[in-house]
Amino acid sequence: MNMKTLPDFWFEPLPWIDGQWHPGGETVTVRNPATGEKIADVSRADAAVVTLAIEGAVKAQRTWREVSAVERGMILKRTAALLLAQKDEFARLLTAEQGKPYAQAVGEVEYAASFFQWFGEEARRVYGRIAGHPEAGREFFIEHKPAGVAGLITPWNFPLAQGAKKVAAALAAGCSAVWKPAELTPLIALAIGPLMRQAGLPDGVLQIVPGRGSVVGAVLAEHPAVRVLSLTGSTATGSALMVAAAPGIKRLSLELGGNAPFIVLPDADLDFVAEQLMRLKLFVSGQVCVTANRVFVHADAESALAEKLAPTRRASGSRGSKNRR
Repeated sequence: MNMKTLPDFWFEPLPWIDGQWHPGGETVTVRNPATGEKIADVSRADAAVVTLAIEGAVKAQRTWREVSAVERGMILKRTAALLLAQKDEFARLLTAEQGKPYAQAVGEVEYAASFFQWFGEEARRVYGRIAGHPEAGREFFIEHKPAGVAGLITPWNFPLAQGAKKVAAALAAGCSAVWKPAELTPLIALAIGPLMRQAGLPDGVLQIVPGRGSVVGAVLAEHPAVRVLSLTGSTATGSALMVAAAPGIKRLSLELGGNAPFIVLPDADLDFVAEQLMRLKLFVSGQVCVTANRVFVHADAESALAEKLAPTRRASGSRGSKNRR
């Protein structure tokens, strides 16, 4: 791996299957988006490799579901601790691969660790309950069981945090998982494989398969052993995945495209509004689901807010239209 500005990592640019680096098919070059410098050539998983990963996850599921909830939680919390202990290394890799500023990358590493910590605590609360029955002298006993192998598809803008959220939830519930990271940002996902193994995760419980969405997504949607599909991505991709998964009646969790409004009421603190609006617009270069995509300003506050934003606009060198909407 060519990572001149990065520390030596304990992973290879290959699919992570059953606790081993497994050769894939074609390779794709991952580059630093700021400089164009090559970071690594990543081997992509083809349909056969994805199928192999699913089959390994099925085998691992049989024993993972029998591991106590407390032990599953401990593994997740150890993962959180290891991630925070290597925060600088992960943040530097994230910045080099994804392009966000280092400070934001550190924040994402901490955010990712919080999911492993949270679900590590929640794992012990996956228990059943007693519910009333319409007939006297009877009652319902409701018990939660792992659904099975979970297919997880994550985006490029928060490649570590979105992965942590999905992986930690699946593993806490007793499911094994096959994680397909975004095509542009596979390295940060691959780095998680050996980290979780170090935390005590059995081999095969988490499989990581970088590859083309059209290839990996299709296998995850069609394979009968995959019982849960979770996607954070575009509406078009979610629609296609839903259609492909329909014959198998899989459980779907889809976080798709949105258009977040930013609403300014007449009694708002405009200094605070201007600060927050610029922060949101520049967060991850504005390419994040919670950014301010549409700004609605009450007529009584329009002129005053525009004046507060104008110095920021001039300082940034913007020559946008003076028309305000």
